[in-house]
Amino acid sequence: MKEKIINGVAGTIKKRFGKGYSVQFYELVKGMETVVPVVLICEPGATTGTAVHIDRLLAGLECEETFLQDVVQHVVKVYEELRNISSCADIITKPDKKDILSRVTYQLVNREKNAIKLTGLPHREILDLSAVYKIVVKDNGIETSSIFVDKAMCGSLGISGDELEDAASLNMELRGFPCKRLNSVFPGGLDGMDNGSDCLWVVTNWSHCDGAVAILYPDCLRRLARKLGGDVNMVFPSRHEVVVTPVEGGIAPKELRNIADKINSIRYSPEETITQNVYRYNRKKRKLEIAGD
Repeated sequence: MKEKIINGVAGTIKKRFGKGYSVQFYELVKGMETVVPVVLICEPGATTGTAVHIDRLLAGLECEETFLQDVVQHVVKVYEELRNISSCADIITKPDKKDILSRVTYQLVNREKNAIKLTGLPHREILDLSAVYKIVVKDNGIETSSIFVDKAMCGSLGISGDELEDAASLNMELRGFPCKRLNSVFPGGLDGMDNGSDCLWVVTNWSHCDGAVAILYPDCLRRLARKLGGDVNMVFPSRHEVVVTPVEGGIAPKELRNIADKINSIRYSPEETITQNVYRYNRKKRKLEIAGD
Protein backbone atom coordinates (compact mmCIF):
# COMPACT_ATOMS: atom_id res chain seq x y z
CA MET A 1 0.00 0.00 0.00
CA LYS A 2 2.85 2.40 0.83
CA GLU A 3 4.34 1.74 -2.60
CA LYS A 4 0.99 2.50 -4.27
CA ILE A 5 0.78 5.80 -2.36
CA ILE A 6 4.32 6.78 -3.38
CA ASN A 7 3.70 5.89 -7.04
CA GLY A 8 0.41 7.78 -7.03
CA VAL A 9 1.94 10.90 -5.47
CA ALA A 10 4.95 10.74 -7.81
CA GLY A 11 2.70 10.53 -10.86
CA THR A 12 0.55 13.46 -9.75
CA ILE A 13 3.56 15.60 -8.83
CA LYS A 14 5.11 14.90 -12.24
CA LYS A 15 1.96 16.06 -14.01
CA ARG A 16 1.70 19.26 -11.97
CA PHE A 17 5.34 20.30 -11.60
CA GLY A 18 7.31 18.33 -14.18
CA LYS A 19 10.02 15.69 -14.00
CA GLY A 20 12.85 15.30 -11.51
CA TYR A 21 10.92 15.31 -8.24
CA SER A 22 11.81 12.66 -5.66
CA VAL A 23 8.99 11.03 -3.69
CA GLN A 24 9.89 8.67 -0.85
CA PHE A 25 8.44 7.09 2.26
CA TYR A 26 10.08 7.58 5.67
CA GLU A 27 9.23 6.60 9.20
CA LEU A 28 10.33 9.38 11.55
CA VAL A 29 11.06 8.44 15.13
CA LYS A 30 10.26 10.40 18.28
CA GLY A 31 11.99 9.11 21.40
CA MET A 32 12.47 5.58 19.99
CA GLU A 33 8.80 4.86 20.72
CA THR A 34 6.57 6.90 18.40
CA VAL A 35 6.86 6.22 14.67
CA VAL A 36 5.39 8.81 12.30
CA PRO A 37 4.98 7.74 8.64
CA VAL A 38 5.54 10.56 6.14
CA VAL A 39 5.76 11.06 2.39
CA LEU A 40 8.86 13.08 1.43
CA ILE A 41 8.69 15.21 -1.68
CA CYS A 42 11.97 16.70 -2.87
CA GLU A 43 12.45 19.22 -5.67
CA PRO A 44 14.90 18.41 -8.49
CA GLY A 45 18.51 18.66 -7.35
CA ALA A 46 17.64 19.36 -3.71
CA THR A 47 18.87 17.27 -0.77
CA THR A 48 16.06 18.22 1.62
CA GLY A 49 12.35 17.89 1.13
CA THR A 50 8.86 18.62 2.42
CA ALA A 51 7.29 16.02 4.70
CA VAL A 52 3.56 15.24 4.69
CA HIS A 53 2.35 13.13 7.61
CA ILE A 54 0.16 10.22 6.53
CA ASP A 55 -0.40 8.29 9.76
CA ARG A 56 -4.15 8.97 9.86
CA LEU A 57 -4.47 8.39 6.14
CA LEU A 58 -2.82 4.98 6.44
CA ALA A 59 -5.16 4.09 9.29
CA GLY A 60 -8.13 5.08 7.12
CA LEU A 61 -6.90 2.92 4.26
CA GLU A 62 -6.46 -0.06 6.54
CA CYS A 63 -10.03 0.35 7.80
CA GLU A 64 -11.25 0.86 4.21
CA GLU A 65 -12.68 4.23 5.21
CA THR A 66 -10.40 6.11 2.79
CA PHE A 67 -9.68 5.57 -0.91
CA LEU A 68 -6.15 5.54 -2.34
CA GLN A 69 -7.03 8.37 -4.73
CA ASP A 70 -8.15 10.54 -1.81
CA VAL A 71 -4.87 9.90 -0.01
CA VAL A 72 -2.83 10.91 -3.06
CA GLN A 73 -4.86 14.06 -3.57
CA HIS A 74 -4.54 15.00 0.11
CA VAL A 75 -0.74 14.54 0.12
CA VAL A 76 -0.30 16.64 -3.02
CA LYS A 77 -2.62 19.34 -1.71
CA VAL A 78 -0.73 19.60 1.59
CA TYR A 79 2.58 19.64 -0.27
CA GLU A 80 1.40 22.53 -2.43
CA GLU A 81 0.31 24.48 0.64
CA LEU A 82 3.61 23.89 2.42
CA ARG A 83 5.55 24.69 -0.73
CA ASN A 84 3.73 27.99 -1.17
CA ILE A 85 4.48 29.13 2.39
CA SER A 86 8.02 27.70 2.32
CA SER A 87 7.43 25.47 5.33
CA CYS A 88 9.90 22.72 4.62
CA ALA A 89 10.79 19.84 6.88
CA ASP A 90 14.58 19.66 6.97
CA ILE A 91 14.96 16.00 6.04
CA ILE A 92 17.84 14.60 4.04
CA THR A 93 16.29 12.69 1.14
CA LYS A 94 19.46 12.09 -0.83
CA PRO A 95 22.03 11.54 1.91
CA ASP A 96 25.72 11.39 1.35
CA LYS A 97 28.55 10.82 3.78
CA LYS A 98 29.43 14.48 4.20
CA ASP A 99 25.82 15.47 4.93
CA ILE A 100 25.34 12.74 7.51
CA LEU A 101 28.57 13.48 9.37
CA SER A 102 27.88 17.22 9.44
CA ARG A 103 24.47 16.71 11.05
CA VAL A 104 24.67 13.57 13.17
CA THR A 105 24.11 13.88 16.94
CA TYR A 106 23.65 11.61 19.94
CA GLN A 107 20.53 10.49 21.75
CA LEU A 108 20.49 8.46 24.97
CA VAL A 109 18.06 5.54 25.19
CA ASN A 110 17.42 2.77 27.69
CA ARG A 111 19.36 -0.25 26.50
CA GLU A 112 17.06 -2.96 27.89
CA LYS A 113 13.83 -1.41 26.60
CA ASN A 114 15.31 -0.91 23.14
CA ALA A 115 17.34 -4.11 22.86
CA ILE A 116 15.72 -5.28 19.62
CA LYS A 117 16.01 -1.91 17.85
CA LEU A 118 19.62 -1.53 18.94
CA THR A 119 20.65 -4.63 16.99
CA GLY A 120 20.27 -2.60 13.79
CA LEU A 121 21.77 0.64 15.07
CA PRO A 122 25.40 1.60 15.72
CA HIS A 123 25.61 2.61 19.38
CA ARG A 124 27.89 2.91 22.38
CA GLU A 125 26.95 1.60 25.81
CA ILE A 126 27.18 3.45 29.10
CA LEU A 127 25.88 1.56 32.17
CA ASP A 128 22.18 0.82 31.51
CA LEU A 129 21.96 3.33 28.64
CA SER A 130 23.06 3.40 25.02
CA ALA A 131 23.98 6.39 22.90
CA VAL A 132 22.54 6.09 19.39
CA TYR A 133 23.20 8.37 16.45
CA LYS A 134 20.52 10.43 14.73
CA ILE A 135 19.98 13.04 12.05
CA VAL A 136 17.88 15.84 13.46
CA VAL A 137 14.73 16.71 11.53
CA LYS A 138 13.58 20.31 11.83
CA ASP A 139 10.48 22.22 10.78
CA ASN A 140 11.02 26.00 10.54
CA GLY A 141 14.18 25.62 12.62
CA ILE A 142 12.53 23.62 15.42
CA GLU A 143 13.47 19.99 16.02
CA THR A 144 10.38 17.86 15.49
CA SER A 145 11.72 14.34 15.13
CA SER A 146 14.74 12.42 13.90
CA ILE A 147 15.99 9.72 11.59
CA PHE A 148 18.24 7.22 13.33
CA VAL A 149 21.47 6.30 11.60
CA ASP A 150 21.37 2.55 11.10
CA LYS A 151 23.98 0.01 10.09
CA ALA A 152 22.58 -0.22 6.56
CA MET A 153 23.00 3.53 6.02
CA CYS A 154 26.58 3.42 7.32
CA GLY A 155 27.37 0.47 5.07
CA SER A 156 25.94 2.06 1.93
CA LEU A 157 27.72 5.38 2.53
CA GLY A 158 30.99 3.93 3.82
CA ILE A 159 30.76 5.53 7.26
CA SER A 160 32.93 3.82 9.87
CA GLY A 161 32.07 3.58 13.54
CA ASP A 162 34.93 5.90 14.46
CA GLU A 163 33.84 8.52 11.92
CA LEU A 164 30.28 8.42 13.22
CA GLU A 165 31.40 8.71 16.84
CA ASP A 166 33.84 11.54 16.18
CA ALA A 167 31.28 13.55 14.19
CA ALA A 168 28.47 13.17 16.73
CA SER A 169 30.81 14.02 19.59
CA LEU A 170 32.06 17.18 17.89
CA ASN A 171 28.64 18.33 16.66
CA MET A 172 27.12 18.18 20.15
CA GLU A 173 30.18 19.45 21.99
CA LEU A 174 30.04 22.63 19.92
CA ARG A 175 26.66 23.38 21.52
CA GLY A 176 28.16 23.32 25.01
CA PHE A 177 26.70 21.98 28.25
CA PRO A 178 25.95 24.77 30.74
CA CYS A 179 25.39 23.94 34.42
CA LYS A 180 22.62 25.99 36.04
CA ARG A 181 20.83 26.00 39.37
CA LEU A 182 17.66 23.92 39.37
CA ASN A 183 15.43 26.86 40.27
CA SER A 184 16.63 28.82 37.23
CA VAL A 185 15.75 25.96 34.86
CA PHE A 186 12.51 24.90 36.60
CA PRO A 187 11.27 28.06 38.36
CA GLY A 188 8.20 28.09 40.57
CA GLY A 189 8.76 24.87 42.48
CA LEU A 190 7.73 21.30 41.75
CA ASP A 191 4.44 20.29 43.37
CA GLY A 192 5.17 22.38 46.43
CA MET A 193 8.78 21.25 46.73
CA ASP A 194 11.35 23.91 47.47
CA ASN A 195 13.73 23.66 44.54
CA GLY A 196 15.79 26.63 45.57
CA SER A 197 18.43 24.45 47.21
CA ASP A 198 21.99 25.48 46.51
CA CYS A 199 22.99 21.84 46.09
CA LEU A 200 20.74 21.06 43.10
CA TRP A 201 21.98 21.78 39.59
CA VAL A 202 20.88 20.99 36.04
CA VAL A 203 23.22 20.14 33.18
CA THR A 204 21.84 20.33 29.65
CA ASN A 205 22.68 22.05 26.36
CA TRP A 206 21.59 25.45 25.13
CA SER A 207 18.69 24.03 23.13
CA HIS A 208 17.55 21.84 26.07
CA CYS A 209 17.24 18.95 23.63
CA ASP A 210 19.12 15.71 24.32
CA GLY A 211 21.24 17.55 26.86
CA ALA A 212 21.67 14.41 28.98
CA VAL A 213 24.40 13.33 26.55
CA ALA A 214 26.67 15.58 28.60
CA ILE A 215 27.54 12.43 30.55
CA LEU A 216 29.36 11.13 27.47
CA TYR A 217 32.00 13.86 27.83
CA PRO A 218 34.71 13.11 30.43
CA ASP A 219 35.86 16.74 30.55
CA CYS A 220 32.32 17.88 31.32
CA LEU A 221 32.06 15.38 34.19
CA ARG A 222 35.44 16.41 35.61
CA ARG A 223 34.51 20.10 35.50
CA LEU A 224 31.20 19.32 37.19
CA ALA A 225 32.89 17.37 40.00
CA ARG A 226 35.42 20.16 40.47
CA LYS A 227 32.62 22.76 40.59
CA LEU A 228 30.67 20.79 43.22
CA GLY A 229 33.74 19.81 45.21
CA GLY A 230 33.80 16.04 44.89
CA ASP A 231 31.81 13.01 43.73
CA VAL A 232 28.46 13.81 42.14
CA ASN A 233 25.11 11.99 42.08
CA MET A 234 22.85 12.52 39.09
CA VAL A 235 19.40 11.57 37.82
CA PHE A 236 17.65 11.90 34.48
CA PRO A 237 14.15 13.43 34.45
CA SER A 238 14.34 12.92 30.68
CA ARG A 239 16.85 12.49 27.89
CA HIS A 240 17.11 16.27 27.76
CA GLU A 241 18.87 17.05 31.06
CA VAL A 242 20.69 15.73 34.10
CA VAL A 243 19.89 16.87 37.66
CA VAL A 244 23.03 16.72 39.81
CA THR A 245 23.95 17.14 43.46
CA PRO A 246 27.20 16.61 45.41
CA VAL A 247 27.46 13.28 47.23
CA GLU A 248 28.72 15.06 50.33
CA GLY A 249 26.14 17.49 51.65
CA GLY A 250 23.74 17.00 48.75
CA ILE A 251 20.37 15.32 48.25
CA ALA A 252 20.07 11.60 49.04
CA PRO A 253 19.62 9.27 46.02
CA LYS A 254 16.03 8.35 46.94
CA GLU A 255 14.94 11.99 47.13
CA LEU A 256 16.90 12.76 43.97
CA ARG A 257 14.84 10.12 42.15
CA ASN A 258 11.65 11.71 43.49
CA ILE A 259 12.75 15.07 42.08
CA ALA A 260 13.37 13.50 38.67
CA ASP A 261 9.94 11.85 38.73
CA LYS A 262 8.23 15.15 39.57
CA ILE A 263 9.98 16.98 36.76
CA ASN A 264 9.14 14.18 34.34
CA SER A 265 5.44 14.16 35.27
CA ILE A 266 5.19 17.93 34.76
CA ARG A 267 7.33 18.46 31.68
CA TYR A 268 7.65 15.27 29.65
CA SER A 269 5.94 12.28 28.06
CA PRO A 270 6.77 8.76 29.34
CA GLU A 271 8.88 7.83 26.29
CA GLU A 272 11.35 10.60 27.11
CA THR A 273 12.34 8.82 30.34
CA ILE A 274 15.59 6.91 29.90
CA THR A 275 16.47 5.45 33.33
CA GLN A 276 15.29 5.35 36.94
CA ASN A 277 18.80 4.71 38.23
CA VAL A 278 20.90 7.27 40.07
CA TYR A 279 24.33 7.67 38.51
CA ARG A 280 27.43 8.61 40.49
CA TYR A 281 30.54 10.16 39.04
CA ASN A 282 33.55 8.93 41.00
CA ARG A 283 36.03 11.77 40.83
CA LYS A 284 39.03 9.70 41.90
CA LYS A 285 38.37 6.87 39.43
CA ARG A 286 37.08 9.29 36.78
CA LYS A 287 34.19 7.01 35.91
CA LEU A 288 30.42 6.74 36.13
CA GLU A 289 28.77 4.14 38.37
CA ILE A 290 25.22 3.28 39.35
CA ALA A 291 24.74 4.59 42.88
CA GLY A 292 23.04 2.74 45.71
CA ASP A 293 20.46 4.25 48.05
